[in-house]
Amino acid sequence: MSNRNRKKGLKGSKGLNVENRYIKRKFDVNKKQYTYGSDDKLPQELIEVLFSSKNAVKGMRKRARYMAAYGFSEPSQNKLDVGNGKSALKLLKAITTQQSIFGGRAYLVMRKGDGTIGGVEEMEFELCRHRGDYIGYNPTFGRTDYNKQKEVKHPIFMGNTITTAQLTKMIKDYDGRSEIFYRFSKDAFSYQFPVPDWFSGEFTVRTDAELDLMAYEQANNAMITSGMLVTYGDDDDQNPGDDGLTASEALDNDLRQFTGRTKDEQGVSNRYKMLRISVGDKAQAPDFIALQNEKVMDSSITFRDAIGRDAIRLFDVNPVLCGYSDASVLGNQQALSNASMELANSVESEQNDIEEDFSILFGGTWQLTKFMPISFIPDKVWEKLTDDEIRAIGGYKPLDKPLNNQV
Repeated sequence: MSNRNRKKGLKGSKGLNVENRYIKRKFDVNKKQYTYGSDDKLPQELIEVLFSSKNAVKGMRKRARYMAAYGFSEPSQNKLDVGNGKSALKLLKAITTQQSIFGGRAYLVMRKGDGTIGGVEEMEFELCRHRGDYIGYNPTFGRTDYNKQKEVKHPIFMGNTITTAQLTKMIKDYDGRSEIFYRFSKDAFSYQFPVPDWFSGEFTVRTDAELDLMAYEQANNAMITSGMLVTYGDDDDQNPGDDGLTASEALDNDLRQFTGRTKDEQGVSNRYKMLRISVGDKAQAPDFIALQNEKVMDSSITFRDAIGRDAIRLFDVNPVLCGYSDASVLGNQQALSNASMELANSVESEQNDIEEDFSILFGGTWQLTKFMPISFIPDKVWEKLTDDEIRAIGGYKPLDKPLNNQV
């Protein structure tokens, strides 16, 4: 690296300028509508940030799993055909994933000729924008060929049943496109559009992703040799040899083999093999200065663990439910049960919102179950349970007759 025009010290260096931010939005006076984030692409940013962190994805999936629970408490409702052969349970699972990622959800509602609902599907929430008096849908959001002009208008959901006159007008006004039921809970953070709570920890998620990337770079870029052989003689950096490379370029290729960037057919590199370099004379022999990175690496392991846990907690999920160890929890059935119960309680308000969605769409009362894969029963209570009661807890059918108090 050239030292030309390089000032001493770090006066010329620039650090990363990071600021906490709130979600900015713009109001188009002519269209009388807000953008979803400053550039109308916040949902795409949410996906990009979230998917960069394996731990954040674990937390998101776990929250969605608890939200969907075991489906609806009425078994027949889970099997209800909501359109195109899809069951209400499958629709529920798709919607809970949307809710966990975006803090909102979207349904595409198809009508029969008499104005009643003929079918419901999940709509790609990230491709929808609430424009005030209609829902905009643009399939090019998040694509390299994004085109603002590709947005089409969909009518806002008008209710469980509409008149044939309303249906006729809607078909005419929106070129036959179906309604979109766009749902989220409004508050100070999510007013014109939903902003999920987990995004308040955006930089925790980004840090988790960067720590994983640093580990990858350490493994891939580390130059590790078992010794150094210094040869004498000038390397020609002007005249290419038979292989089209100068001596200097050939040396660079040799050095690259000692990292993980050059591998053979079996995926093996030359790390830990002997390194050979050439110099003009002994006085030109380079000095190798080892940087003491052990403490940095050791601390990064601890830091990575802590940040990974924090990324999961952004979804109100205890890390032990995602495979992280905790001496105070693992092996303690009651502590595990409490962690599971806390998450089940955390998703109740979102479950209530989804129950309301299904009641509006399909009529009747819809009630979601509570996901409790880990339960704790005190010993005194356990001792009083019958064989059949114990089997019921495990999901087994009753025995025809007791078998020596064995389950």
